[in-house]
Amino acid sequence: TFDGEFIPKFEKAWAAKIGSRGCVMTPCGTHAVHMALELMGVGPGDEVIVSPFTYIATIDAVMLCYALPVFADSDVKTFQIDPDDIDHRITPHTRAILPVHILGAPANMD
Repeated sequence: TFDGEFIPKFEKAWAAKIGSRGCVMTPCGTHAVHMALELMGVGPGDEVIVSPFTYIATIDAVMLCYALPVFADSDVKTFQIDPDDIDHRITPHTRAILPVHILGAPANMD
């Protein structure tokens, strides 16, 4: 459970191991991505660029912030989000780009 004694111990140990001031465990990836978007200030009226080829939790996290997911095309060779198409999707309302590394391969982050 998340209210047990081991969670704070693990968070403290993990933060020390990676040299961070803190660590917050979440019960799932959706909550982790939602928390990250919230901490970035993503909210109503904001747009977050995402890949259409992703797990639904990616979109759920954006919508939990009351933001709008904007789909960039996927590269037909890698199935990853296409960096060239991202450029065409950026607007004054774009607050974040959320690439997801699909099928065990990294998205092109350059």
